[in-house]
Amino acid sequence: MLLWIMLGVIGILLLIIVVNILQNGPIIEARDHSINLDGVTEEDLRDKLSKRQVFQIFQSAHQPSVDELSGEFDAYNLPQGILSGLVNLITNYLFGPGKWVGKGFQADKMEGYNIFRTKNGEEAAQNFELIEGLSEIDGRATMRLDYRNLQSNLISGSMRDEVRKVNNNLFLGMGMTTWGLGSKNPAHFILVRRSLK
Repeated sequence: MLLWIMLGVIGILLLIIVVNILQNGPIIEARDHSINLDGVTEEDLRDKLSKRQVFQIFQSAHQPSVDELSGEFDAYNLPQGILSGLVNLITNYLFGPGKWVGKGFQADKMEGYNIFRTKNGEEAAQNFELIEGLSEIDGRATMRLDYRNLQSNLISGSMRDEVRKVNNNLFLGMGMTTWGLGSKNPAHFILVRRSLK
């Protein structure tokens, strides 16, 4: 009986993951990267667009330079997708020492860190390497944030993010873990430059 329950739970989880993947829509061909990013706002990405539209914007956006990312940003998981609640649970309760609220980038070191709100204020943790390279998602140029050489726990030990520029103060990211099916099943997030808040 327990075996059948476990198989049922695994089956339901796999179905939910498949739905989440399908919600992204297809990888768009290089010649179709023509979505106009002018005027795309934080509000659009957080509240107005579907998961598929956000994924298309990511594919149309460009790799930021290291200097464009230098500094600290507020970070927000995007609410689109059937697994968004699970993504919030992981990032806010399992990923670091508190609620995930931002990222910081040190261009001179080609490294960065995540920012968490704890009972004692903000704390930097979960460092990553910055790598200018090709996307695991669509093969185009992207800024990669790789945790694997700096972290060893279950959550961040297999984690990597990709970030692209929407405009000078707004960046769109895709977070991936090996155990979460990697580039087939990325979690969407945005980074908003802190100097604007």
